[in-house]
Amino acid sequence: MQQDQIDWQQNLNQQQINQQEQEKQQNDTNLLNQQQQLISNEVSQLNKNQKSIVIEVSNPIEIKKSKLKHYLVYTIKGIDAWGEFQTQRRYKEFYALRLSLIQFWTGFYIPSLPDKIVNPNKDQQNERLRLLNHFVQRISQLEYLYYSVQFAKIFLRSNEKKICKILKGLTPPSLLYQIQTSKQVFKITQEQYNQQMLNNQLQNIQMFLQSSRIILNKLSDQTQSIINNNKKLKKQIQTQLEQSEKLILQDKQENEEERNTLYEIDLQIKSNLNNFIINRDMFLEQIHDLIKIEQNDIEAYLEGIYLREKIVSQQNIEKIKLKYWQFEKKENDYLYLNDPIRRKYNYESNNNEIENHIKQCKKEINVFNHFNLFMISLTVTYVFEQFKKDKNQFYQRIIKQIAKLQLENLSFMQQLWGKIGNLAQIQRQKNEELDISIYQKFNI
Repeated sequence: MQQDQIDWQQNLNQQQINQQEQEKQQNDTNLLNQQQQLISNEVSQLNKNQKSIVIEVSNPIEIKKSKLKHYLVYTIKGIDAWGEFQTQRRYKEFYALRLSLIQFWTGFYIPSLPDKIVNPNKDQQNERLRLLNHFVQRISQLEYLYYSVQFAKIFLRSNEKKICKILKGLTPPSLLYQIQTSKQVFKITQEQYNQQMLNNQLQNIQMFLQSSRIILNKLSDQTQSIINNNKKLKKQIQTQLEQSEKLILQDKQENEEERNTLYEIDLQIKSNLNNFIINRDMFLEQIHDLIKIEQNDIEAYLEGIYLREKIVSQQNIEKIKLKYWQFEKKENDYLYLNDPIRRKYNYESNNNEIENHIKQCKKEINVFNHFNLFMISLTVTYVFEQFKKDKNQFYQRIIKQIAKLQLENLSFMQQLWGKIGNLAQIQRQKNEELDISIYQKFNI
């Protein structure tokens, strides 16, 4: 009798737990729907008041806390649909922002950041500033990232000092929430999946990214080779011109007018050369930045695919749990048939518990499968096609710019060596005239 009361109490407790779980799930669903409605209303309002987003990272300032501890802060200012903003952020806050975006938009492309460098030199600081600008401007092109809580509200507008702590404290959403949010952002109303076809398309995307990585590496090597050759050529020409200038100034046989003419030609060559080198260096810097940005973007896309696969692989844990509870159920059923005592007192409570675990495991596995197919479909259908088109056009533009640079370099060098040849010809004629004069003098 006492055991029956215990079993009854256990069943009652289990029913209460199940009811609480159902209420919790219903509350979560209602909260999710409310959040989705708020997002929908907010996005609609933004579209009505839409302004083109202007954002810039500038003015890096070094902050010294001690002789050994110092860091840079960057000014971020601009205007968007919510008005003007201006704030200052450290590199580590950019990094914390990106980590938070990755957690909330698992499997999506999140623009890349420049690598962290300890005590960067001036050139490295300038490069980082350019790449940070690309980071925020690329985010501004992706509305769902720009107007996220992390970016537009916390990163750009929060007055709190511990931004990193706030971003890290945000609870990552469930996969279900991510699916619902993505459907809202990309206006997806129907879901129909051909898994084999999606996998093939995703494989093609990965092949495209890998081949793009190879192309970019070759372009990067080619640009670096041009930069290195440019430095060597610059030193050689400057040395030659300095020697020419020295000879002109030391030549006592020329009259003042001739010497000034040669000197002006020499200065013109040096001026043209310096202007060419400055423009060329700026152009090479732009090409180098573009290639580096694209290399980072390729890695960011591959990172998104990898993170999706990593998340989905967690369903293996649920599959192991499912097998375990299925085995427990078989064992419980077997004991029920062969053990009268267990049949009387323990079977029902154990079976309810096992069934709940099995249902939960199946539910989690279904969510992982749904998330996997949804994200592959989203990547293939909505996200990557435009990216692929943009990249093809972009790579063609880089190749054309490099070819144009090489042609301009060849044309300029032909003109430059022509002027140097003229200078040498004048000098040679003067030397020949001097030799003839000396010869005639001694013969007389």
